[in-house]
Amino acid sequence: MEKDEFKIPKWIAQGILSQIGRKFLKKKLGYDIDVQIENIMVTQDGDKAHMALAVNADISMEELMKILKAYDLV
Repeated sequence: MEKDEFKIPKWIAQGILSQIGRKFLKKKLGYDIDVQIENIMVTQDGDKAHMALAVNADISMEELMKILKAYDLV
């Protein structure tokens, strides 16, 4: 069976999806993280799809400690 691959255009990943990611993290989880999605590659194999993301994020040390404490990692 042949696999189909496609890459989400960079302007969609960096613009629209990065903005959605930032808003989701703030609204749903309460974390102020500047997310920048660099690349999205999707591979379709029959009725399943695999997504690979390349993401960068900037976060203050205060926010990072808040997240780590919330999950008992420090």
